[in-house]
Order: sequence, then structure tokens, then C-alpha cells
Amino acid sequence: MKDGAASQTTFGIMWKSLLAAGLLVVGTATSAPFSKDALTEDFDYSFFGGLFGNGAHEFIDNLVDTTPNTKNALKMAAILRNSLESDALEDFNQFFGFIIKYGKEYKSQAEVAERFRKFQDSLASIETNSRENPELEFAVNKYDDLSEEEFFSGRLGTYAKKTKKFDAYVPKTAPDNVPDSWDWRDHNGVTPVKDQQHCGSCYAFSVVGTIESQYLVHKKTELDLSEEDLVACTYLNDTEYHNNGCHGGNFEDSFAFAQEKGLCTEKDWPYDLDDMDTPIPQCTKKPVAAKIKEITSVSDEDDMKVSLYENGPLLAEIQAGGNLFRDYHSGVMDPPTPPDGWNINHGVVIIGYGTTENGTDYWTIKNSWGKGWGDHGYFKIRRGTDCLGVTSGVFAVSV
Repeated sequence: MKDGAASQTTFGIMWKSLLAAGLLVVGTATSAPFSKDALTEDFDYSFFGGLFGNGAHEFIDNLVDTTPNTKNALKMAAILRNSLESDALEDFNQFFGFIIKYGKEYKSQAEVAERFRKFQDSLASIETNSRENPELEFAVNKYDDLSEEEFFSGRLGTYAKKTKKFDAYVPKTAPDNVPDSWDWRDHNGVTPVKDQQHCGSCYAFSVVGTIESQYLVHKKTELDLSEEDLVACTYLNDTEYHNNGCHGGNFEDSFAFAQEKGLCTEKDWPYDLDDMDTPIPQCTKKPVAAKIKEITSVSDEDDMKVSLYENGPLLAEIQAGGNLFRDYHSGVMDPPTPPDGWNINHGVVIIGYGTTENGTDYWTIKNSWGKGWGDHGYFKIRRGTDCLGVTSGVFAVSV
């Protein structure tokens, strides 16, 4: 909806509905404090079009739970709006709400303009992906002011070492004798989704997430273990471990460290690696909270199904990236196999399996890009076709 009478009408209707919902405090339109909790999936962003000309700065100053830096970014965005053509205003309204919802902070007018342009690119990509992949749902998330290159540059980071041969997992149950569907979230077997930030440390998050699940499933103990402990203490160690900090790592050395040295808790070593260029700290001895006893490899998807049901969530290597991933919201991913095969670059935790109503078998996977990505931090891929190269490296651990 464009600015003008229609926008003002929407503004008034929306304002009354937000007042009724308790998301605004009674007062004049722009002086009533606005809560970002109002920005639900069905929020009408044309609401923001009615602010300009009605005291946008006053509205910004009265925002609830919004930092001064975010308010400053919104004021710079309001200045940017004055230079936009009318056909960009609908996108701008979404961008304005995006800044509020995700607490964005920009340092300059030039950065605001750049991020708005990239946000528009993201909206166009979501529209294209939705049209070309009707079985999937795509939605704006907190990363949509980044280019795809910026987004993926710091959120992948697994490379295969494959010099050690792990014992093969031996199933105790025939594939036909396990449930048709299983999700460890329903059986207290999954710890909360975490966010690796802009650091290629997925190898650490997937190893730690798998170990945390094993303690839940087999010891009924909920642990929040330290990924930074693993990252720092396996960083370019010439004698034992050979991971590369925020620039990737491998599961063999990560497993070896967790088995031989053990992991401390997040409380003892909080995660503070928010950028690829963040210096990796020195390895420091902390109290050990968890170790693993055994690692086994799982060779095919039938055995993966049995192992997951019998033993708990599995660690897996996949190829992530591409236009389906950044703005994925729900559905079962099933991209075609690339001509040159899958390029493994990401570590994840498989926490369940099932079949859709239309008969598509799938894996449910826990990612490490935060709860604001995907389906509250999870996604699904096709099961039974080696989708994303999911059988390239699958591991079960015991604690």
C-alpha cells in the first residue's frame, strides 16, 4: 500500500487493533509506546507508512525495549525514506519494521542505504523462491540485510579430514520395527538451538549439540556445554588437533578432543566469537563437564533411522548454502543433486524423521543459526535420497 489516504486509514485501523491487544499504551498516535511484540507474521507493515508526516521521530523515541543505537538507525532510515521513489515505499515499510524487530544497529546513513538495498534483494529472492518452490515456505529473518555471500561466509565451515576410520554402528533393531516417525524434541532429547554467529564454527556446535543430546537421552542430565572451549583448544594445534577456528574445522579432531580432553560448560567459557576475524583465545584449562566414550559411523539412511531411534540424535555433514537456505521457513527441502556431487561444508544435528501427508520422507535437523532462522532454528530435508549429501559423514556418539 502506498502513502496517502489509504495508508492513513490503515494506520488508524492498525493502531486501534494494537491498542486493543495491549501492545500500545493509550495516548496520541505517535506518542503511544509501540512494542516489537506486535510484529507478528500477520502484521500489516503498511502501518508504518502512516507514521511519516505524523511525527515519526516521536514514535521512534517512544519505542519499547529498543536501544538508543537502534533508534538512531531508525531515524537515519526515516531520512533515507525521503529520497525513495514511491514504488520502494512498500519495501521500506518492511525494512523499518525489520530494524525494530531485530534491533538492528547501523553506523551511518550510507550503511542504512546499503542495508536497505540488500533487504530489497532479499525480498525479491523470497518472492522468486516462493514461486519456484511452492512446497517450501520462505520468510524474512534477521539476516535479510546481508547479501547471500555475507550470510554464508561466516555460517558454514566444515571440511572433511577422513584419515581415521571409525567403527561402524551396528543396529539392534530392523528398520521396519522402529516407529514411522520420531522426534527427540518430544522425548526430552534436544537442547535449545544456539547461534554460531558470523563464525565458521558449525563443527563445534554440531559436536557439542550431539553430546548434549546424549546426556539428556541416556543420563537425564541437561548440560549447556561450551563450543568456544572446543574451538579454542583445537585451533591450529600442530601436535594433536588441527581445526581452523572461525574458518572451519573437522569432526575427527573435534571428536578426539571431546573424547580425550572433555568439554567444560558454557557458564565456565561463554561463546564470544561473533565474527570471522575475532581472535581465537588461548586454550585454558577449565573443569570438565562432559566426555564421550565412543564414536561410530552410520553408513546409510536405513541405519541412520534405526540409530537415531535407538541411541539419540546424530551428527551429520551436509552441503548448506544456496538460495533455498537463507530464507527457508518451513517445508521439506529436496534440491537436485549437483552435477559434480555435493560439496560438504556444514555440520548439523539430526533429531528426528517422519513422512509428510503427501508421502515425502524427511529428516528433521537442528541448525546452529539461531532460533530466528528457519522453523525456529530447525529444517527438514528429503530422506532416502542422500539429499544435501547427508550420508557423507554421519556419526553416533555414546557418553
